Amino acid sequence: MIHLIRAWLAVRRRSVGQRGQSTAEYALLTAAMALVLGLVAAWAAGTGRIEQLLDTVFGRLVDAAEQM
Repeated sequence: MIHLIRAWLAVRRRSVGQRGQSTAEYALLTAAMALVLGLVAAWAAGTGRIEQLLDTVFGRLVDAAEQM
């Protein structure tokens, strides 16, 4: 992930003469980061941790609303 961030920052620093290439690289890096995020989200959903997190958050919101 750190390599992707460094590459993204390098793309942002490119000169104006390479703008088209920078745009393509930016799109590829964005897609790669989205893929990694999707894989992490799929893994987290498979473990049930997201459901547990949402249950906790909504439970606390309901408790806070009832105390008002």
